[in-house]
Amino acid sequence: MGGLGLRDMHFHNNTLLMKLGFQLVCDVDKLWVRILKEKYKWIGVLPLSIIRIDASRLWKGLSNLWRYICRSVSWQIRDGWLTDFWYDVWVDGKEPLAAHCLLQEPPPRIPTAAMVDQAGCWD
Repeated sequence: MGGLGLRDMHFHNNTLLMKLGFQLVCDVDKLWVRILKEKYKWIGVLPLSIIRIDASRLWKGLSNLWRYICRSVSWQIRDGWLTDFWYDVWVDGKEPLAAHCLLQEPPPRIPTAAMVDQAGCWD
């Protein structure tokens, strides 16, 4: 139907920000990742929020898409010491196990490895 062949810049920008967000989570040895994590006081493996008041345009763009980035990350348990049993989404689904917990108080943060005995069976 014609047209100039221009891309949807909003969609293209979000796609590139998602790629950078994935690298921010997974490529921890890259210099730019280490600099951003130090500058914005990154806490943990995958923080629930990265919103900062005095952030750069890049960081604001990442924080606007952060919920989508978090949904796109999947965990490999491996030895289980870096995966939080209750608050990381490591079981197939869209929310952490804490959302399904029936306790009055929120469950404590505990690594998945602490929930398994020496034989590898659930404790």
